[in-house]
Amino acid sequence: MVSESTSNMQLKITPASLAGSKLTIAKIEGWSKKFETIAKFYNWGEKAYEYVPLFLEDKVQVAYDHIPLSDRTDLNKVKASLIHSLLTQDPFEAFNSRVMNDDESYLDFSYDLKQLAQKMLSVGGSSVVPDVADALARSQFLRGIDVEMTEKLRMLKLQTLDEMVERAKTISRGKEISDQRKQELSFYAGYYSAHYEEKGKGKGNYNVKGGYESKGVYLQKDPYWFNRCYSCGRTGHLARDCPMKVDPDDTTGMLAIDEDFDAVDFEAQDMGN
Repeated sequence: MVSESTSNMQLKITPASLAGSKLTIAKIEGWSKKFETIAKFYNWGEKAYEYVPLFLEDKVQVAYDHIPLSDRTDLNKVKASLIHSLLTQDPFEAFNSRVMNDDESYLDFSYDLKQLAQKMLSVGGSSVVPDVADALARSQFLRGIDVEMTEKLRMLKLQTLDEMVERAKTISRGKEISDQRKQELSFYAGYYSAHYEEKGKGKGNYNVKGGYESKGVYLQKDPYWFNRCYSCGRTGHLARDCPMKVDPDDTTGMLAIDEDFDAVDFEAQDMGN
């Protein structure tokens, strides 16, 4: 038996409204899946389609009103009609003008590009070759993201769009960590300099070799950190894919604990990769 408090909580579960602002294929697909899940939760059954217009706004509502009544009973047809009328009037223009939105994830952006590439290649009834669609989507992906990320991904020469997305996420996480460490280092450097005038045991030894200030220095100074294997020290692969299969106790290619980071010539190493 469902308690009154539980019932009240369940009644608050509703699909979010689907509006036309920054609309993408991924957003329509995601909204459709959530709507279907909630329809099953409330056991709306075959009448679920009647609730769809309650959660549509502005130009999405207008596009829905143009869908034939016979097609509105099929949620898949409703979804396809909205995508076609709102996002793919001209597949070539839609694909070539598509850039990543500020509030959009790399995964959602890549999903949209895949769909648009397939639409563009299938114009006139042509069959779509997956590798060709993926190559086109990779090219537009690089044009649609920020320049700094584009330059890093071009260096990696990745073979699929999925690989690009995963590496872009990894680089973004690394940048966030690096920025956070810089803020922490700035705070502690200011704190110690303000409170300790002399260096020595227990007094302001924050900037001595191996001290706090040296933490995170690898990410900050190594320009190839996002593409460097930390097992063998070379670029082009991650540690989990290292062909050297370095043992945990083997420090070949890694910085020694007492080695000066600035003395290592990373660019010379990369020339030999």
